[in-house]
Parts: sequence; C-alpha cells; structure tokens
Amino acid sequence: MGKAAAAAAIVMLVSPALLPAKADALDSLRGKFAFDWRKDLNTVACAPVDASLVKTLKSPRFVCNLKARTNSASGVPVMSCASKDERIEYMIFSTAALCDKELAAQRDIGD
Repeated sequence: MGKAAAAAAIVMLVSPALLPAKADALDSLRGKFAFDWRKDLNTVACAPVDASLVKTLKSPRFVCNLKARTNSASGVPVMSCASKDERIEYMIFSTAALCDKELAAQRDIGD
C-alpha cells in the first residue's frame, strides 16, 4: 500500500463522520426523576424523566443547569431545567427517593 493510500485509510478510520455520535448532555437525564416546581406542589408528583421530557428540554425554549447543586430545600443534590418564560421549572434528581424527599420538603415550607 502506498503512502497516499495509507494516509487515506487513516483519515477514513478517524473521520468524525464515522465515529459514533456523542450523546447530548441532556440525554443523561433520562431515567432520573423530576417534578415541575412551578406547579401546585400539592398536586405535582415526582416522575421518571423519559424520552418525551428530554426532547422538550432540548428545545430552544428551555435552559438547563446540569451541575448538581445542594441549595434545595432538603439539601439533596439537584439539577434544573427551566423554560425561558419561567412558567416551567423542573427540579431533577438522581433517584426517586431524593426527588420525593425534596418534594416533601418543598410542601413543608409551602413553596
């Protein structure tokens, strides 16, 4: 194999078009648990983050902070995604238990 053919083969092997697509950071939210903090906390419930919600959060209407913070009412780590019009704000947790704990704390303080 000549040098040109070898170089072409190497380029083909490492071409970004041929590598698997890197997963969007928001895809990592799938399987976590969330509730909409802007809704009536007495009627809202924690729910698994599914493909439909991830698709919504990827829209240009939403801004997400995926860095876990501990400034929640219960002190558990939380991520968030909010609509730019501030009508929707999902608090997102790694487990159902942490989500339930935060929702209970929010209900206790009446937020």
